[in-house]
Amino acid sequence: MGYYGDSLTGFDILPATAKKNASRTLDLPRARQKSGISLAQVAEKTKICMRYLLAIESEDFTQIPGGVFAINYLRQYAEASGYDPDLLIRYYGEKVNPQAQTPPSKPASSNVRGLVRRFFGVPA
Repeated sequence: MGYYGDSLTGFDILPATAKKNASRTLDLPRARQKSGISLAQVAEKTKICMRYLLAIESEDFTQIPGGVFAINYLRQYAEASGYDPDLLIRYYGEKVNPQAQTPPSKPASSNVRGLVRRFFGVPA
């Protein structure tokens, strides 16, 4: 299964868009509803304001405070709604910092070989 497959959470993953490089999205509202919990109950239990909870469910992570606050809000939301906290935090990390997930395009050694060949006329 995929990185966020059913084997980890028991919840479905839906494609966000039909674009070629479409990212995947967690269907947090549906996962919460499967647990029989309303968003108001999550707000009451976690003491997180409704606008941050709505931002988390819509995966608009720019609307929640960053750093430790974001991690704490995500963990509290996940625990209160019956979702896997570690999975949600990993997903958040990928959305906020996508460059960390992409490997470098060329190894550094290929650049050195090109310089050696260019300046000394010697195959590296």
